[in-house]
Amino acid sequence: LHPTVRSVLDKCAAAGRQVSVDDFAAYTQDSAFLNALQSGVARWIRELQKVTRLERDASSGTVWQEVTFWVNLERALNHIGELLRGDGVQITLAVLRHAKRFHATVSFDSDTGLKVAQDRVVNYNQLVKDLPINELLSATDPKGFPDALNNIFSHLRKIRNTSY
Repeated sequence: LHPTVRSVLDKCAAAGRQVSVDDFAAYTQDSAFLNALQSGVARWIRELQKVTRLERDASSGTVWQEVTFWVNLERALNHIGELLRGDGVQITLAVLRHAKRFHATVSFDSDTGLKVAQDRVVNYNQLVKDLPINELLSATDPKGFPDALNNIFSHLRKIRNTSY
């Protein structure tokens, strides 16, 4: 966050009130401040795209790595979503909208790809999250393999409901 935004947020929190665009009235005509906010938003977009565009080649690595990748990516995307709903990001975008710097705000809403990435990860995790691979990996004798494999193949029927 821009230091001025952080400062205003802290002052509002200390006063026990919600931050608003009016708290930035002294800054909305300052082009250096607005340019700094706009470049900060552009940087956020680039950083978000690094995460939202992550892909994994299912043919490389192990099943366990595949499951771990998608579960961790879902966790990361959810955390990013929480951060984006935070006061700092929301007031930064509101100040830019108020100053009619729509390019940055529209770009932020459309270019991050967060919603698309979250939908894709949730879809994939319907299949991989509960995959009973541990039964096969922890089978101590060959007699446990058929049951473990049957459970895995039964679970794989869920693939019809996903785009994996």
